[in-house]
Amino acid sequence: MRRCILLLSLCSVSFSWAAAQPANDGNPAQPVPALSSSVNHPEVTVGEPVVVRVKVLVPTWFTKPVYFDEVEALNVISVSVDKSSYPTSERVGASTWSGVIKEYTLIPMTGGNYQLDLPTLTLHYLGSDQKKLTLQVTPDPVSFNAVVPAAAASLKPLIIAQDLTLSQEMNIDQPVVVGQSFNRQVTATITGTSALFVPPLLQQANSDNLQSYLQSPQVSDRYDSAKGQVSGTRVDTQELVVADSGQVVLPDIAIRYYDLSSATVRTVSVKGQSFVVVASPSRFAWLWPLLVALVGLLALLGIAWLLWPKWQLYRRSEPVKFRQLLSLSHTPSRVLLTELEHWRCFWRSAYQSSPEARNEYRDVVLEVEAAIYLAQPVGTHLDRRLHQHRKMLQQILANRQQRLMPLNP
Repeated sequence: MRRCILLLSLCSVSFSWAAAQPANDGNPAQPVPALSSSVNHPEVTVGEPVVVRVKVLVPTWFTKPVYFDEVEALNVISVSVDKSSYPTSERVGASTWSGVIKEYTLIPMTGGNYQLDLPTLTLHYLGSDQKKLTLQVTPDPVSFNAVVPAAAASLKPLIIAQDLTLSQEMNIDQPVVVGQSFNRQVTATITGTSALFVPPLLQQANSDNLQSYLQSPQVSDRYDSAKGQVSGTRVDTQELVVADSGQVVLPDIAIRYYDLSSATVRTVSVKGQSFVVVASPSRFAWLWPLLVALVGLLALLGIAWLLWPKWQLYRRSEPVKFRQLLSLSHTPSRVLLTELEHWRCFWRSAYQSSPEARNEYRDVVLEVEAAIYLAQPVGTHLDRRLHQHRKMLQQILANRQQRLMPLNP
């Protein structure tokens, strides 16, 4: 068994001298480029990356960059890798040859033996006589074997990975009504192989009360050259539109895969959701709150209309006028004199029956006029004097009322 593996490893690395002669050069002694191809692992597990390495050496240097076409084969995934080609140099005899190495990262999708034909290369380089030469060469084919663990043989689809997780985003506003729409998004994150192995995560969910619209899945892979490991994600999004009332059930989603870490078959899943759809409100449902608001507004206007006369009477009442008078008493002006005269009208009967009140009122007016026209200072007691004067008037009316009471039958 060891001899077979050793023989397969030796066959996977081939070194060949190009048999064709460089163009535009008739000298058969002209050294030709050296070409080799190899594979890093002659046997891998399905889903595990395989690196095919192609090395090209020329006796001088390249006059144009070497273009490497992609490797295409049935049931093989080609992973895009940053900096998959890089320069190199190697000692050949007494000379140092320059070259380039190209690495193809491939993933087998099914078990079996793979024989890969590598694309033909066109080389542009400088000959030993300093002439530009062009040569087409084809690397030797490489082969490797992909195996399926016995425990994973029954998996459909076949997924072999280091790890696989599922996550879900689904926000549904409650209560759910007819015509409402929402998105269900499920993300699969896989480690150890390509996300292309992950099957579709969402299915059409059309029913009598639900319509679904699948969006194109988003699949991406990335390769960690330091670990030699591939990982990727697959994101499936579905828009769901509620078409009718009733019970709606969104199913659970589960995926089985072979876990390389534990050598067992595992299952990952996300929960679905069920909810009841209620009938959408009537087209005229908006009229009811509008009607309530209109009735409330009319009621407020009616109350305001009824209270408006009383409010006007209150604004013209003696207490209100007196408060306005006090606010003006701090800065004497003609407005204060006018307000004094208006306020005096409320106490007409008291002034008619009391010469003392009339004299007091005249003194207040003279003090205000002196402050206005003669620029004499007004004492800070003017508001206090007005309060005392008002108490005098109230007392005059109260005494008068007591004298009149015995005359009433």
